Amino acid sequence: MAEAPIQNIVRPRGAAHYGLGRTLHVLFDILTIRFLPTHCTCPMHFFGRFGLPGTGLNGGIPGYLAGALLLPAGLMMFSTGLLGEVMIRSCFESPGHRIYAVRAIRCRRGHKAPNEAR
Repeated sequence: MAEAPIQNIVRPRGAAHYGLGRTLHVLFDILTIRFLPTHCTCPMHFFGRFGLPGTGLNGGIPGYLAGALLLPAGLMMFSTGLLGEVMIRSCFESPGHRIYAVRAIRCRRGHKAPNEAR
């Protein structure tokens, strides 16, 4: 491995798209990366953590506005987790259905394709 010298060229037109406005997109990317490995197969654990307390706390918080906002928000979070759970279960537990499919295995010349693992 070696370092290769390069020449930076001046941008011919326009401006870069990096700045403070990109922060929100990066934040959503980070949340997605944190969410997928831990809650991909069990979305109810994530959405239920917020939905169930929001639904249960609506009667204990004084003020009709707070209760009126917490009940629908909690029910929506709980329902989103439930729907996600149903979708994950129907995808992963359908008989004979693989999570992914390999269309073709390509190798360089002189190399043999690995045996198909089952």
